[in-house]
Amino acid sequence: MVLMGLRSWCPRVLAFVLLAAGSSACGPETAEREVGADVSSMSPSDISPDGTVSVSGLTIKDYEKGSLPSYPYEGVDPRLWGYAYDLHVASCMVDRGRVAPPVQEFDWNAPEAETLSGGWGRPRTVDEARQYGYHAAPSELRDFVMAAEAFLASQGEAYHEDFEDCRRRVMEDPVFERAGQAMKYMPQASGFEENPALKEAMAAWRECMAPLGIPDLPEDRPGPAPSVMERFGLGGADNARYADLSTLTEEEVEIAVHEAQCTENSGYDRLAYGLTWEADDSYLADHAPEFAAVLEEIREQEQTLKDYINAHRSVVD
Repeated sequence: MVLMGLRSWCPRVLAFVLLAAGSSACGPETAEREVGADVSSMSPSDISPDGTVSVSGLTIKDYEKGSLPSYPYEGVDPRLWGYAYDLHVASCMVDRGRVAPPVQEFDWNAPEAETLSGGWGRPRTVDEARQYGYHAAPSELRDFVMAAEAFLASQGEAYHEDFEDCRRRVMEDPVFERAGQAMKYMPQASGFEENPALKEAMAAWRECMAPLGIPDLPEDRPGPAPSVMERFGLGGADNARYADLSTLTEEEVEIAVHEAQCTENSGYDRLAYGLTWEADDSYLADHAPEFAAVLEEIREQEQTLKDYINAHRSVVD
């Protein structure tokens, strides 16, 4: 997954985003989706506690991890797909007498292999805001991407020509023509804007943020105001400054901590997550057979990727 250097992404489609520039949408276009469950009249007491198992038995509700009942059906594990993709490119480059580009390895048998969170991206905590402000927290994946970018930048034009051709050839391989195609998305739940508890939480957040005097606070859900991000040079989704903690200032930390505290105190995000969990689990219960069929395809495609990895991992040993 070395190829685009994106610093913000949707967890499930990370490998695919890094494959194709501009292909950054999380799932089908909204206009093509059917409307999901209506949560407008749902109350906090209707929400299952963390630790609840989804109707499929595949997901445990956990706000910190962002797990949702829909996640197992959204495609193959991107870490598997990315590893296989990197190996294909590396093998192609070695066959041309080139040094293999960096490969992001993934051991699916390791105990920590199940820790990939997905579905719901929670906002930063107060502690995270104290450490990083609005900047991105360090991560192994981000370090790998930056190192890969540095490696590619150090190579000559001929290397880049071969590299781009090897990338193109990946999708000509029958393994990759099919692997990663199986997926099924839950329809977007509706009624969030009308939900009384969410409206109350949003009002509480804006009231908490009022002392900062920020003129363009979001009105739909808590989050950084555009003017704040621009002030600290963090505007734009793919901004290199996100990862550069040397640009972090005391003012940024102060505002980020205040916002994180307001978000936590309002309870908005945890409530929205709970409503989404209930909507997804309800839809899953009503459409179990079709989701089960997709899951079987996903498992088959993941095994195909594992077989490919096992047959080609020696290229970088």
